[in-house]
Amino acid sequence: MKKVIIVIAVVLFIWKCGCSNNSNLSGPIVESNEWFKGGTLHKAKIIDWKSATERNKLATCADFVYLTNKDLSLSEVK
Repeated sequence: MKKVIIVIAVVLFIWKCGCSNNSNLSGPIVESNEWFKGGTLHKAKIIDWKSATERNKLATCADFVYLTNKDLSLSEVK
């Protein structure tokens, strides 16, 4: 339960501080076969999240979601 709360908090934080243009998330990042690879923000500070690419944020969030439930398929994580 604690992991779920952490994931929700991270997602809300990214949504609030992260991208001001959400249309980036419906572009090539989501459509790419490897949208879930390359996340490097697992232990990053807030300043790193703010300056990270949308691809890096998405891949890191996918890792967090997958860690909460490893039974999810890739499309469910997406």
